[in-house]
This record gives sequence, structure tokens and C-alpha cells, in this order.
Amino acid sequence: MNTNQYFNLNKYNILHTSNDLSIINLNIRSFNSNIDNLKSTLELINHEIDIITLTETWLTDDDDPTQYCPKYYIYQQNRKLLKKREVVELLYWLKKRFHVK
Repeated sequence: MNTNQYFNLNKYNILHTSNDLSIINLNIRSFNSNIDNLKSTLELINHEIDIITLTETWLTDDDDPTQYCPKYYIYQQNRKLLKKREVVELLYWLKKRFHVK
């Protein structure tokens, strides 16, 4: 088992097995501006990722990322900007096959 290794997508697709837990972390630098890039990237992967974490999403309470990931539970960690509304700094997508409490 390989642990703590980073792969490009081609190598990842070759080495990944169905028994492996798959986690991807991306600094998306604006979810709304880059959702199409995220979808394109995920389509290049030969299987569905178990856990997706996105940083610098820049989402607000008015945004709804659930429409983009029906197969995942979504968890958000917000932070307040100076005198502005809350902004989602970290977004977790967890595959619905996991049971979370």
C-alpha cells in the first residue's frame, strides 16, 4: 500500500484500486468561477472520489453547492470577513456510502 504520495491524474488512474480510499484536495479559488474546471478534472479520474475537500471556495450563505454533487454529503466551514457576510473557506464532499454522525 502506498501512503502519503502525490500523483498526477494519469498515474493516479493507473495505481488506484477500488479498495483504496480516495481523497482529493483542491484550492479552487472561487467555487462559482471554477466549478466547470472542477467537473472537468473529476471526469478525468476513472472512478468517483470518496472525499473531496475544497479550499478558498469563496461561497456565501446565498450559494448552494449541493446542486453540483448529489452523491455526496456536504459540510462547510465558514469564516467571517471583516464586516461582511460569512464566506465558506472550506467545503467537504463526503461520498454518501459513508455513514457519518
